[in-house]
Amino acid sequence: MALTGQVSSFKDSVKELRIKKYGTLTPVLVKVGINLNSGDMLYQLVFLIFIFGIFSGVFFLVRSLVTKQPSKSENIEQKLDRIIDLLEKDKKN
Repeated sequence: MALTGQVSSFKDSVKELRIKKYGTLTPVLVKVGINLNSGDMLYQLVFLIFIFGIFSGVFFLVRSLVTKQPSKSENIEQKLDRIIDLLEKDKKN
Protein backbone atom coordinates (compact mmCIF):
# COMPACT_ATOMS: atom_id res chain seq x y z
CA MET A 1 0.00 0.00 0.00
CA ALA A 2 1.56 3.26 -1.11
CA LEU A 3 0.91 6.40 0.87
CA THR A 4 0.30 9.57 -1.10
CA GLY A 5 2.56 12.49 -0.36
CA GLN A 6 5.86 12.58 1.41
CA VAL A 7 5.91 11.14 4.95
CA SER A 8 8.59 12.50 7.26
CA SER A 9 8.96 9.48 9.48
CA PHE A 10 7.75 5.98 10.17
CA LYS A 11 5.75 7.22 13.16
CA ASP A 12 3.73 9.58 11.00
CA SER A 13 2.99 6.81 8.50
CA VAL A 14 1.70 4.52 11.25
CA LYS A 15 -0.45 7.33 12.61
CA GLU A 16 -1.84 8.01 9.14
CA LEU A 17 -2.66 4.29 8.65
CA ARG A 18 -4.46 4.17 12.00
CA ILE A 19 -6.59 7.16 11.06
CA LYS A 20 -7.48 5.55 7.72
CA LYS A 21 -8.27 2.20 9.33
CA TYR A 22 -10.22 3.26 12.41
CA GLY A 23 -11.25 6.80 11.56
CA THR A 24 -13.07 8.48 14.42
CA LEU A 25 -13.66 5.20 16.29
CA THR A 26 -10.21 5.11 17.89
CA PRO A 27 -11.12 7.29 20.93
CA VAL A 28 -14.27 5.22 21.45
CA LEU A 29 -12.24 1.99 21.53
CA VAL A 30 -9.90 3.44 24.13
CA LYS A 31 -12.81 4.63 26.25
CA VAL A 32 -14.52 1.22 26.09
CA GLY A 33 -11.29 -0.43 27.25
CA ILE A 34 -11.22 1.76 30.35
CA ASN A 35 -14.87 1.03 31.09
CA LEU A 36 -14.28 -2.71 30.78
CA ASN A 37 -11.39 -2.54 33.23
CA SER A 38 -13.44 -0.66 35.81
CA GLY A 39 -16.30 -3.10 35.18
CA ASP A 40 -13.98 -6.02 35.78
CA MET A 41 -12.79 -4.47 39.03
CA LEU A 42 -16.38 -3.86 40.12
CA TYR A 43 -17.31 -7.47 39.29
CA GLN A 44 -14.35 -8.79 41.28
CA LEU A 45 -15.24 -6.58 44.25
CA VAL A 46 -18.87 -7.73 44.23
CA PHE A 47 -17.82 -11.37 43.91
CA LEU A 48 -15.30 -10.98 46.76
CA ILE A 49 -18.03 -9.55 48.99
CA PHE A 50 -20.34 -12.42 47.96
CA ILE A 51 -17.71 -15.06 48.83
CA PHE A 52 -16.98 -13.30 52.13
CA GLY A 53 -20.72 -13.32 52.89
CA ILE A 54 -20.97 -17.05 52.25
CA PHE A 55 -18.05 -17.82 54.57
CA SER A 56 -19.43 -15.49 57.24
CA GLY A 57 -22.86 -17.11 56.99
CA VAL A 58 -21.42 -20.60 57.39
CA PHE A 59 -19.25 -19.43 60.30
CA PHE A 60 -22.19 -17.87 62.19
CA LEU A 61 -24.41 -20.87 61.45
CA VAL A 62 -21.87 -23.31 62.87
CA ARG A 63 -21.21 -21.00 65.81
CA SER A 64 -24.91 -20.74 66.63
CA LEU A 65 -25.29 -24.53 66.46
CA VAL A 66 -22.30 -25.05 68.75
CA THR A 67 -23.46 -22.50 71.34
CA LYS A 68 -26.96 -24.01 71.53
CA GLN A 69 -25.66 -27.36 72.78
CA PRO A 70 -24.35 -26.09 76.14
CA SER A 71 -27.69 -24.41 76.84
CA LYS A 72 -29.41 -27.78 76.33
CA SER A 73 -27.07 -29.41 78.83
CA GLU A 74 -27.79 -26.60 81.31
CA ASN A 75 -31.53 -27.27 80.90
CA ILE A 76 -30.98 -30.98 81.52
CA GLU A 77 -28.91 -30.19 84.63
CA GLN A 78 -31.65 -27.93 85.96
CA LYS A 79 -34.28 -30.60 85.36
CA LEU A 80 -32.13 -33.24 87.06
CA ASP A 81 -31.55 -30.91 90.04
CA ARG A 82 -35.30 -30.39 90.31
CA ILE A 83 -35.94 -34.14 90.18
CA ILE A 84 -33.31 -34.73 92.88
CA ASP A 85 -34.88 -32.02 95.05
CA LEU A 86 -38.34 -33.57 94.62
CA LEU A 87 -36.99 -37.03 95.43
CA GLU A 88 -35.33 -35.67 98.61
CA LYS A 89 -38.61 -34.01 99.65
CA ASP A 90 -40.43 -37.32 99.07
CA LYS A 91 -37.88 -39.14 101.26
CA LYS A 92 -38.42 -36.67 104.09
CA ASN A 93 -42.19 -37.09 103.95
